[in-house]
Amino acid sequence: MAVLRRTNGVTIAQDPDKTIRQLVMEHKDDLRGADLHGLDLTGADLHGLNLTGGDLTRANLRDANLTDTNLDGACLWHAGIVNATLDFANLIVADLRGADMRGTDMRSAVLDGANLARANLRGADLWHAAMYGANLTKATLTGANLTGAYLERANLSGADLTNVNLADAWLKGTDLASANLNNATLQGANLDSANLTNATLPSAAPTAPTATTDTPGAGI
Repeated sequence: MAVLRRTNGVTIAQDPDKTIRQLVMEHKDDLRGADLHGLDLTGADLHGLNLTGGDLTRANLRDANLTDTNLDGACLWHAGIVNATLDFANLIVADLRGADMRGTDMRSAVLDGANLARANLRGADLWHAAMYGANLTKATLTGANLTGAYLERANLSGADLTNVNLADAWLKGTDLASANLNNATLQGANLDSANLTNATLPSAAPTAPTATTDTPGAGI
């Protein structure tokens, strides 16, 4: 008997002849707080759904379409999100600790206050993503695109930012202590009041924080 429940135990749907994945796809209109932990959703079309507060711990979302999906407060702890599409997705205060997000497309996504500690974002596209106060401690962002991203007061301490594109990014007050910025692009980035203690900087990096007066558009 396949049973689709919310995290509070309330049943959304059940059917003895269907899988939980089938139930998810049939009840897309009401998945708030859905318990989807460990579920294989490879390649699933979940665009525009409301998954607020959902539990997707260790779920497999490889190649899934989550464009414009609401994942506000959702738990994606150690989820597999490789090559998924999350353009314009709402991931405010989402738990993405240890998530595998290699090659993920997150253009203009909103991740304010999200926890991405030790997440793998190698090659991810975060163009103009909003990440105010996000926790990216020891995250891997090698080769990621963060052009125009809004990272004010984010924590990137110990993060691997090798070959990252941070052109025109807003890094005011960002913690970059011990981060590796080798070969990173920082042209036009605002590093005012950023903490660069023990950070490895690219040879062409500015020697002092750059002050700008205009807040760039960051998808918020």
